[in-house]
Amino acid sequence: AYKGKLVLLIDELSISAAEIFSDLMQYSGSAEIVGVQTPGNVLSGELFSVVGDYRVLLPISDWIREDGYRLEGKGVVPNYTVKLTSDDLGIGVDTQLSFAMNLLR
Repeated sequence: AYKGKLVLLIDELSISAAEIFSDLMQYSGSAEIVGVQTPGNVLSGELFSVVGDYRVLLPISDWIREDGYRLEGKGVVPNYTVKLTSDDLGIGVDTQLSFAMNLLR
């Protein structure tokens, strides 16, 4: 198993399995999380046929940690909040990646 430092980058577009994985890695102490809070969209759903051509998507599972924390609607709060702007990216600066690289040094 990998024993070195691990940093994960998250943002408002990190949803579903990305949130679950990030939460698990942070909660277990396996990784530091850098970025902005995720939206908390982790419910799994299944599509069911109803009348005619109509279908309904219903949630069938949720993510709740052993300590009772429910990720849905809350999201992952990073250890280090670092915003990334389109202006920064436009000039070739990735503030989140730079911060993560400094943590790894």
